[in-house]
Amino acid sequence: MRRIRPQKLSFRAKSPFNSKDDFIEPKIWDRINENISCGKINTIAIEGASQTGKSTFGTMICEHYDKNYGIWYNTEDVFATMDFFKDEYERLTSENPDLPIMEAIKPLMFKWYLFEEPDAEASKIKWRSERTQAIIRIINMYGFLKIGMVLCMPDMDELGSGFFRNLTYRVFITLRKRQGKIVRKATFYRPYKPVGQPKWKWYGIGEYEIPELKLSNEYFKKKLHNFFDDKLQRYKGFVKNEDNKYIGHQPEVKIPDTPERIAHREAAKKLMGLK
Repeated sequence: MRRIRPQKLSFRAKSPFNSKDDFIEPKIWDRINENISCGKINTIAIEGASQTGKSTFGTMICEHYDKNYGIWYNTEDVFATMDFFKDEYERLTSENPDLPIMEAIKPLMFKWYLFEEPDAEASKIKWRSERTQAIIRIINMYGFLKIGMVLCMPDMDELGSGFFRNLTYRVFITLRKRQGKIVRKATFYRPYKPVGQPKWKWYGIGEYEIPELKLSNEYFKKKLHNFFDDKLQRYKGFVKNEDNKYIGHQPEVKIPDTPERIAHREAAKKLMGLK
C-alpha cells in the first residue's frame, strides 16, 4: 500500500504568541503608575546608538508626568538639585511649623528628571568607582521625594548593576527605515535577580513605536551647552592631565652609542647624500 504524505506548506507556521509581528505592545505607563500608587520611585534607562531617539522618548516620558521636568547633564547638576531641595525643605518647614513634615514638603515631591548620557561624563573606571556610587546612593535615599528619573545613554552596562534594583524599565531603541518612513522602536525589558544568584536576568515585555516629537529650541540650547561648554572641556582636561602624568613619570632613556650604531648612522648619511 502506497504511503500518503501530507502536503508541504509554502510558508513556515508560527505561533501568534511568539511571532515578532504579533508582539504585544506594552502599556508603558502601567508599571510606572503602579509604582507611583505604591509610593515607589521610577528609574527608567533608555539605551541605543546616537541619534536613534533616546532623548526624544525620554522627554516624552518626563513630560507625561511633569511638564516642568528638569535636565541633568552631570553629577554636579544632581548635587545642585539636592542642595536646592535641602534649602526649600528648610524654608517650607520653617514657614509651616505646625504641618507634618511630609505635608509641608509636598511642593518638592513627584518631580521628574532627564539625565542625559551620565556615562559620558568621566572615564569608565572613574565613573564606576566614584560617580556611579554617589548617584546610586542618592537614588536609594531620595525615595521619600518620589522623584522619577530617565537616563539616556548608549549602553546601560557602563553604569554597572547598582542601578538595576530600582529600575522600572530598561528600554532599547532601534531605528529603521520601513517603506520610506523612519520608524523608531522601543523594546522594553524588566529586571529580575533570583535570590542568591550573582547575575540579573532580563525579560522582554513588549515593543512600542515611538511617535515623532518636536523638541524645543531651549532643549537644544541646553544640549549644545552641555557638549561645547561642559563635556568637551572635561575631555580636554582628562587628556591633558593624562599627558602630563605620562610625561612626568617617564624616565629619560639614553641609548649608548656602540660602534655598530655609529657605523649604521654614517652609512645612512652617505645613502641620503649628507655629510
